Amino acid sequence: MYALLLGTAGFVRANVSMIRVPVATFVNGGREDFESIYKNDPAQLKQQVKQLFDHEVIMHAGTRAYDLQADFETYYRLQQNQYHLVDLDKDGTDEVIFNGYIHPKDDMEYVEIFTFENGSPEILRQETGHILAFKIQPNTGEIILFQHKYPCCNVRSHNIYQLRLIDGVLKVKTKYFLGRDSDMKGTFFPQQVSYQPKYKILGQKTLVRWSKEVIEKDAAPDAPTNAIIHYPAGTRYKLLASENGFDYVLLCGPPVPETSLVVNAENLSKMHLFAWIKR
Repeated sequence: MYALLLGTAGFVRANVSMIRVPVATFVNGGREDFESIYKNDPAQLKQQVKQLFDHEVIMHAGTRAYDLQADFETYYRLQQNQYHLVDLDKDGTDEVIFNGYIHPKDDMEYVEIFTFENGSPEILRQETGHILAFKIQPNTGEIILFQHKYPCCNVRSHNIYQLRLIDGVLKVKTKYFLGRDSDMKGTFFPQQVSYQPKYKILGQKTLVRWSKEVIEKDAAPDAPTNAIIHYPAGTRYKLLASENGFDYVLLCGPPVPETSLVVNAENLSKMHLFAWIKR
């Protein structure tokens, strides 16, 4: 049953929404040719994953976290295609990345990053979602990953994480947007985006919305309007697209500390927000 669920393309994952989004909208210059950064060394990959297995660093179905008698060869046959070798920080030591389902009944994928810097394996990151794209730092050759954490159940929140390994520490920056495949009205994304080099400044307190229309009734089951929250005058933002009298923007500052039906203002103060503004 485990193999069937992992390997069957027609298996339906329940309770998740909008699991894939347009890369160009959320990662400026993001690349998806992952095979160009993954090291093609099956023997080394298997050996390093076995280290993770033997040291009980992996907490997946089929490992000793679930069964003390678990067999590595059985586990690896099921999950080997979800593991990759990549030297993120270009220090000559490869990291191991896992991206897939860690249990056959899971609704969401996981991204896990493992390091071997100190002689023994350890996990740097475990978070739901998938690797959306990557970029290569032009001066150092470092590989910067971008992860998309999509919503589950009745949640509408999406996170785009930028992941960069520096001196053995994984640095994380977060961007945020709202959307669901169902239960939310409106057009969430522009047809195309163009990231401009210069920031603009809001000239006045501005209401931002999750879609490019003004919806004032039944926008979502628990929200009559598609309004998200206000941002204060002076907030920096990047203009990404203009369509039908609305601008799609990336807001780079804290919102007005007010009550919203769909977001927490304090949480938004720690991340950038993709949203629409009516011109």
